[in-house]
Amino acid sequence: MTSKLAKVKNSVLVLLSDGREHSSDEIKALIQEEGIELDKNSSTLRTAIYQLRNSGIDIYSRERGVYQIKEKEKERDSPFLKDFTTLMPEKKVSPKCIYVHGDGSLVLNGSLNAEIKTRQVEIKVSNDGKKLALIPDGENNHKFTKSGRTQNMELVKKLKSKRINVPTTFEMAQNKDSGIWIGEIHRNEKSKKTK
Repeated sequence: MTSKLAKVKNSVLVLLSDGREHSSDEIKALIQEEGIELDKNSSTLRTAIYQLRNSGIDIYSRERGVYQIKEKEKERDSPFLKDFTTLMPEKKVSPKCIYVHGDGSLVLNGSLNAEIKTRQVEIKVSNDGKKLALIPDGENNHKFTKSGRTQNMELVKKLKSKRINVPTTFEMAQNKDSGIWIGEIHRNEKSKKTK
């Protein structure tokens, strides 16, 4: 299923593909015609334009709320670039993580919190403490706040008993068939060096 943000980005591209200027009101009207509801104070359109710009699409804004896709400079206009290859920007993928703190607080990062729609989540840990499972609407649920927080001191004790340092981070991925999130301890290889 396509996310609302992906649909909005597609609508923006469809409207701006003619190369002319279009206002945010025109874009919102097209989005509404396509059956996508945006709240009045929603930042979805701004986020869509921001992400499109980050992916290499040159969206120009002459003034606030007026957008246009700039045409790429042709090679004939820049013959000295004919032996160059265009490098596309790398897509920034933000990992979906849960943080386990020493005081027993468990915190979903923004990416994971946005993916898990329910606030009722069962938590399971592997016997070696290196894997974590989050089961939306499971049996023995933890109640997460809207900001993605809950408490469980038992998990901290389990991790410490397995000689796993806390605080720690589990990087999560969803099993599409079951809807269960499975994660492994994220090892940060970067050493902290002072300049």
